[in-house]
Amino acid sequence: MRSAARHVAIDDLPEVESLAEEVRATNEPIVLRRKGKDVARIVPLESRTTAGRKTRRPKTAADMAAFLSSAGSWSNFDADAFLKAVRESRDIQSRPVPEL
Repeated sequence: MRSAARHVAIDDLPEVESLAEEVRATNEPIVLRRKGKDVARIVPLESRTTAGRKTRRPKTAADMAAFLSSAGSWSNFDADAFLKAVRESRDIQSRPVPEL
């Protein structure tokens, strides 16, 4: 089982602080080496939660109008007919049966 990460203040370690700032600014990890061997990795915290995400744009009046126009669009949805169609479609053979 993994233990919680230990926190180390880097306020008095200018070299480490500058590396941490570089990692944060570039959003790219840095691998630390000693005598040609990798010993640690400094990774940006944001990369794990925001990787691949686009920044959100502000909502416009058109966005709100489109959202509101969708209200009630499922009011006449027949769940029983939908589930029946799903069950029936699962019985349809969609791939050829392999020859033995």
